[in-house]
Amino acid sequence: MVGNKIFNGGPSYRAAQAPRALPCGLARLPSICHSETYQLVMDYHNRGIIRATIIRPANVIGPGSVWVADFADALKRKSRFPVIDNGRHHAALVYVENLVDGIMLALEKEIAHGKTYHFRDDYDENWKTYIEDIAAITEKKVNFSNVPFGLAWSMATFVDTFIKPLGLKVDLTRHTVGLTGRANDVDASRAKEELGWKTRVSYETAMAKIAKGMQASAATN
Repeated sequence: MVGNKIFNGGPSYRAAQAPRALPCGLARLPSICHSETYQLVMDYHNRGIIRATIIRPANVIGPGSVWVADFADALKRKSRFPVIDNGRHHAALVYVENLVDGIMLALEKEIAHGKTYHFRDDYDENWKTYIEDIAAITEKKVNFSNVPFGLAWSMATFVDTFIKPLGLKVDLTRHTVGLTGRANDVDASRAKEELGWKTRVSYETAMAKIAKGMQASAATN
């Protein structure tokens, strides 16, 4: 979310600090909490308390992204990598530099005020292909295990309800199942048409930069 009155911390920002609490907890879906947060922000925008633009990126990738680091870590720990529905669903990725381009355009253009923009790069890769590319970067052989969506969702619901509240690190949550087990292709046409945004860094270049970043990080650890 971007807006001049959100960032400057002035009176309008402090006025927006309402006591209303969003009912978000460990067992609730992040998408529900995000939706409620967006509604709250736009309510303040419409009332003139703040000036806001909502940025909704797809799955952000970059050297420090969870979609890179967590997958690389899982590849190291697991002899078989579970994928939902054979990993056939579109990964809906956006490279961090391309996302920053979009955020800067939204900050600069008046037309962006009060709008919501989705950002997804023009990449065609599905989850299986993307995981194979991360495996290649980490020089790990990947063996996939297919998990049907229904089974994965049931298991994730149990984990979210009973395991995650214990503070244990878990890979399987309804959030990750929902993102990787269904077609979540994001329509970025408004950002392209109104802001002039486009994919500047190609998928191949993005993966090369990710590989370089991971190698640099490994060298310093």
